[in-house]
Amino acid sequence: MEAAGLMDDFPCLVIRGISDYADSHKNNHWQGYAAATAAAYAKELLSVIPPEEVENELMVSELYPRLSML
Repeated sequence: MEAAGLMDDFPCLVIRGISDYADSHKNNHWQGYAAATAAAYAKELLSVIPPEEVENELMVSELYPRLSML
């Protein structure tokens, strides 16, 4: 959740590991598994995206200038 605020100002992609599917089922036991899965996905994603392709991408604030005014 904390990383989502960076997206407007910092060129990044947020990958979250979700361990709770509802407040009534909150269970911290799964947080490690969710974090490991998110980390593995991020590693795999970064291994298939060429760096120069990332450098050429626009930031969210450039695509949607009105969002940066909110």
